[in-house]
Amino acid sequence: MCGINGFICKRKIEDGEYRINRMNDSLRHRDPNAEGYIEIDGGYIGQRRLAVIDVDLRSNQPMWTSEKDAVIVYNGEIYNYRELKSRLHGKLRTESDTEVLLAGIKEYGIDWIKECNGMFAFAFVDARENKMILCRDRLGIKPLYYYMDKEHLIFSSEIKGILNSGLIEAKFNRDTTDEYLGNRYVREPYTFFEGIYQVLAGHYLIINRDLETKPVKYWNLPDEFNMDSKYDEDELYDQFKARWWMLYEENVFRFFHQYHIKGLLQRVDTMTMYASIEARVPFLDHKLIEFVYKEVPYELKLRWNRDKVKKKAKKRPSSFYSERWDQPKYLLRRLGSELLPEDVVNRKKMGFPVPLNIWFEELKEMGIKLLKDSSWFDYAQLEKLYEDCKKNIRSGQLLWMFINIELFRKMYFEREWRY
Repeated sequence: MCGINGFICKRKIEDGEYRINRMNDSLRHRDPNAEGYIEIDGGYIGQRRLAVIDVDLRSNQPMWTSEKDAVIVYNGEIYNYRELKSRLHGKLRTESDTEVLLAGIKEYGIDWIKECNGMFAFAFVDARENKMILCRDRLGIKPLYYYMDKEHLIFSSEIKGILNSGLIEAKFNRDTTDEYLGNRYVREPYTFFEGIYQVLAGHYLIINRDLETKPVKYWNLPDEFNMDSKYDEDELYDQFKARWWMLYEENVFRFFHQYHIKGLLQRVDTMTMYASIEARVPFLDHKLIEFVYKEVPYELKLRWNRDKVKKKAKKRPSSFYSERWDQPKYLLRRLGSELLPEDVVNRKKMGFPVPLNIWFEELKEMGIKLLKDSSWFDYAQLEKLYEDCKKNIRSGQLLWMFINIELFRKMYFEREWRY
């Protein structure tokens, strides 16, 4: 796992080395093992490295091809890199997945990423054609942010990397507050910062030396969604089990994968990398997702206990009938029954709750202090907000989110970043 940074400027910047070092230092928490940077035409690229599988110093980044005509900084893990390595014709110097990715793009072009099964975000620089490619994995497991204007392109694994370039100011994007309060995250490609965007999952950007940009989508969720009522459960179960070990429905499932899962992944990356921990997400294997979309019928994903209750459920909130009248993750539970105790397999879903409702009065006191002088919040409505929150089952969470927005705003938007 790594943190990557870089920038390209139309006009030469004399202190570029200092700036890339500042960017790398801001990501020190992600990757304590090594760091590096190089100068490229018009700018710099850099990386901080967390060595997990390959600890060889030759695998440090940025990594050049042997011909010195292409270079990469990369964050992630290519799970099938050993298999892909056998398809390369050149001699490799390391045992790293980084070099397999680099050499594969050099030999086969950017379509090489379609063969890569894993989580990744990278910047590939083609020195011959003088272009850069910023790429993000299919599901957006690894983050990649960028800022672009007429003079600069700046990218990083975290927004603080972009800000520490010293080339831009932080401007609060008020339009995202409603979305955060509604979803608890901001949907890609947007962020809380004006002008700073996320590279879309399943996409890459081609940027030339004139900072002209071409976005390309290389993967999407399958268009097919299996609604067949005729199927062989045992056969499909065996296929599901096999695919699992080799490594929701209709609009709600598509929304989950297109938006909600990416909001969750932001939190996973932020929290784990803050402690230099690599998190794995095996259920987001893209081949497993494609198989489930295309081959597994609806009734084997969410199985109703009886046909009658399915009709009754339409008149009830999901909190009432979920896991009482239905069996979510039916095939996965069946697989789990071969490995785990019954009480574990059949227990209700549970998240990682924080007792925010219990903390409500303490949060209220904090809110009074923080929100009083806030530029984006109408303080006259604060008491009404408290009363409304009390009536909501998410009362503590709602108040917590308002407080977090203001803490975040003070941390990032009340200081000077440009230098």
